[in-house]
Amino acid sequence: SGKLIGFKREANGNGVGLRVEDVIYFWPPDYMVESGPAKNFPARAASMDVSTLYNQNYTLQSYYKRGGVPITLMRYSRPLTTQEQEAIGSWWQRVARGVKNSFAMRFLREDLTFDRIGDKPDEYYSPKMVDQMRKSVMAALGVPETKFVQSGANLATREQDERSYIEDTIRPRLDWYEEVLNAQLFAPLGYRVQFKTERLA
Repeated sequence: SGKLIGFKREANGNGVGLRVEDVIYFWPPDYMVESGPAKNFPARAASMDVSTLYNQNYTLQSYYKRGGVPITLMRYSRPLTTQEQEAIGSWWQRVARGVKNSFAMRFLREDLTFDRIGDKPDEYYSPKMVDQMRKSVMAALGVPETKFVQSGANLATREQDERSYIEDTIRPRLDWYEEVLNAQLFAPLGYRVQFKTERLA
């Protein structure tokens, strides 16, 4: 019918039903949705960059955890028995177990070659790309860069950015919160809340 009848919250694999009157809900605007919950919103855009940063850090941590050794294939020019394969696998696990084994001396047979899979951290972990992702997160959430980068601007620029942050990000959201809170909570009780941001210095 196009009418909201309730909410279902998924937590730990269990669904909990909630009545409309028990929830104050905020639906940000979405250019792809005319009415109802947004599918595209700033937090989702930010989370894409954040998840990439997380996975980069996780990959870097795993790389050094296994001794700073990239994923490697070992190849013999002659067939190996099952026993030889197990012995070589056991040896490689000891070599690549951690940083303390990274520089241990090993003697290798000449018919053994190594093929590296993937890139080393310095080949994919680009400081420039990380910086761009951070800026994308700040832009998605409407936060000026100077709030995070102390050296990003002089005092006058930081003060102007602070004012812009309040006027362009905080104040519009407060107007939205005010509208939602009054419509869903305060109006039925005979009250009204109003944020007076114009009184800020």
